[in-house]
Amino acid sequence: MDAWNISRERINVDEHSAIVAVGGDGTLHEVINGMMNREDKKKLPIAFIPNGSGNDLVSCFGIDSVLTALDYLRKGDTVKMDLNKVLIDADSEADVPVADRFEKLRYSVINASIGFIAKTVHKAASAKSWAGKHAYVYSGVSEFLGGCRPDTYSVQIEQPDGTSQTNENLESVIIFINNGKFCGGGLLITPTALLNDGLLDIAIRHGGLGTRDCASILTSLIKYEGAHAYRDDFEIMRASTITFTNKNYMRNASVATSPNYMKKQPQMLQVDGEPMMFSEKVKIEVLPEAIDVIVNFDRMM
Repeated sequence: MDAWNISRERINVDEHSAIVAVGGDGTLHEVINGMMNREDKKKLPIAFIPNGSGNDLVSCFGIDSVLTALDYLRKGDTVKMDLNKVLIDADSEADVPVADRFEKLRYSVINASIGFIAKTVHKAASAKSWAGKHAYVYSGVSEFLGGCRPDTYSVQIEQPDGTSQTNENLESVIIFINNGKFCGGGLLITPTALLNDGLLDIAIRHGGLGTRDCASILTSLIKYEGAHAYRDDFEIMRASTITFTNKNYMRNASVATSPNYMKKQPQMLQVDGEPMMFSEKVKIEVLPEAIDVIVNFDRMM
């Protein structure tokens, strides 16, 4: 929360020319979200210096070391970057009270996901105190052994031209909604994603996940770097907005007079590695060219 509060409240934008974020994807998420939540709506260009475990965002910009990042900062070129606005149990930003923004409104910098990955992130958050850097491995294996059953959602997908399509019963174990190409410390999830194309990049793995499926998908991701995009059980698409409505139910034991009454089971979500929850729905919308990022055109071209 320190990076969030610094960029939101403590920086006088008129006295600085840039914000330099030192850390991993989580730190970058806090810095950018703090800036996007400023009351004065003022923004500064962002420079990245990688010092985290994942560094998926800086990988999209070709930053492979601290020295490269400093070279970008020295050169000082800027490029526009999209952000993905994540609204939880709300239709619009105006529906979210200021006091609830940390829990109900986020700006995704690199990726968001529902299903197996989100559940792993949630479990890892409580395991970090004793498992340290191995928390995600432990949590992923634990979640997998617990049974990777698909969750069910009604999905509405909207395109920039105003057309839309709906799937009333999507069953999936893994759903990614990305801004960039990478997730999980360099795994190439959405190979054709661009950070400034004005589109969400979505990857959906249909059905459940067995041991053989898991091994095959990991091989496609790691050995063949993105070949999963050509698998029949994976669907890759682009959109301007996507809304997932929760269709997963659990027995409501507190209603004694109606023992068969069912209520919606809260669903796990992760946004740039931050664990979150939604009850009714989550709406993700791309914000084209939302911020400026400091780069080095000489190296990127």
